[in-house]
Amino acid sequence: MACLGIYLFIVHLFTTDTPFMPPRIFRDVNFAAGFLIMFAIGMILLSSMALLPPYLQNLGGYSITSTGLLMAPRGLGTMLAMVLAGRLSSRVDPRLLMFAGILMICASMWSMVGWTPDVDAWSLALTTFTQGIGLGFVFIPLQVVAFATCPPTCAATARPYLASSATWERARHLHFVVPVGADHPNHARASSKV
Repeated sequence: MACLGIYLFIVHLFTTDTPFMPPRIFRDVNFAAGFLIMFAIGMILLSSMALLPPYLQNLGGYSITSTGLLMAPRGLGTMLAMVLAGRLSSRVDPRLLMFAGILMICASMWSMVGWTPDVDAWSLALTTFTQGIGLGFVFIPLQVVAFATCPPTCAATARPYLASSATWERARHLHFVVPVGADHPNHARASSKV
C-alpha cells in the first residue's frame, strides 16, 4: 500500500496542473538543502529521542515521573536557544549558528554513545540540555537560510513543507525503529546483558 501511495503521489505531482506539493519550490537550492537537513535531523535525532524514555524506564530503572523530568532539559535548551538564535540570526551569519548547533548535537550524541543503564541524572540532563540548545541553533537559522533566496510567491507554499519535513521523517523512521527495539524477540535477553 505504501508503494502504491508513493507511486500515486509522484504521478499526481507531475501530471496535474495544481499538485499537492509543487515541484517548483525545490528549484531553490537553499530551500532544497534546508528541506534535506531538516529531513536528516528528523531521521537521526528526533526519532532517537523517542527511544530515550523506554531506555531510562526499562534499563535505567527510572520512574515515569523521573523520566519526564530528565527529558525536560532538552525542551528548556531548545526554547532558550530558539530565542537566542532568533535574535542572533540578523547579526551573525546563520550558517555559523547552524554549524555551532550541529556541533552541539554531535557532541551530545557522542556523549550518549558511552551511556550505560546506570547513567547519572546530571550527565543525562546536561547531555539532553546540550542537544536542545543544538536543536534551537539549527532550526531557527535553517529557516532563515532556506527562505533567503526563495521567491515570495513560493515562500508561502514552501513554508509548511519545510516545517513538517522533520515530522514526516521522524514518523517514517519511528515506524521502523520503535518496533524493532521494543518488540524484538531477544530484547529481554539483550537487555539483561547490558
